[in-house]
Amino acid sequence: MPLAFIPGISGELFRQFAVVVSVGMFFSAINALSLSPALCAVLLSAHHGSRRGIMGRISRGIDRVRDAYGAAVARLVRVAFVSLLLLAAVMAGIVGAGSRTPTGFLPQEDQGAFFAEVGLPDGASLNRTRAIAEQVGATIRAIPGVEDVMVISGYSLLSGVAQSSSAIIIATLRPFAERSSPGLDVNALIARTIAATAEVPARVIPFNLPPIQGLGTAGVSRSGCRTSRAGRSGRWPR
Repeated sequence: MPLAFIPGISGELFRQFAVVVSVGMFFSAINALSLSPALCAVLLSAHHGSRRGIMGRISRGIDRVRDAYGAAVARLVRVAFVSLLLLAAVMAGIVGAGSRTPTGFLPQEDQGAFFAEVGLPDGASLNRTRAIAEQVGATIRAIPGVEDVMVISGYSLLSGVAQSSSAIIIATLRPFAERSSPGLDVNALIARTIAATAEVPARVIPFNLPPIQGLGTAGVSRSGCRTSRAGRSGRWPR
């Protein structure tokens, strides 16, 4: 329960788990104090193997599982070397699965779309911004794996303000079944977008969707932190 009162981002992430675990423990306590003892008295009573009906079948099934488990353990004890090999294989599988699992605070996910921020010098006209944004949109649309592109001129998603020198591009990707080959995931497409828009006379910042909707303004991937050539040089093109 104390986890449900943690403030900030950590509280938002852990509050739902705190409520689920608390409710689950509440029902588990009721079951442990009332239903479980009665069920144990029925299943563990003497001569339960001679029962008839559904309870008899359940009891005999439990006995068969117990006997099979005991026989398997007795056999494995005789070949301890094989048991150690199986244990080592299981541990290696656990380590391998753990090394492939994302360990970041909020791992990036392929949600079938990504954003791109287009920025021109302050005071640039909306017509000039729209023309550059349409050029960037056409470049992104030509990248394999991108299905459609929508351009919104006059708004900056990163700063959250309406200004004539900014534009936002929303690129929707093809279905996952059509992007099964390597190099067509969202991070790879963001990297291709950076390379394809390097010569655009504007600052182009593509980034992935946030892993948790509503938490933060945007989720910037590692490749999305880079900008176009104009933005990296720190000078605006004339």
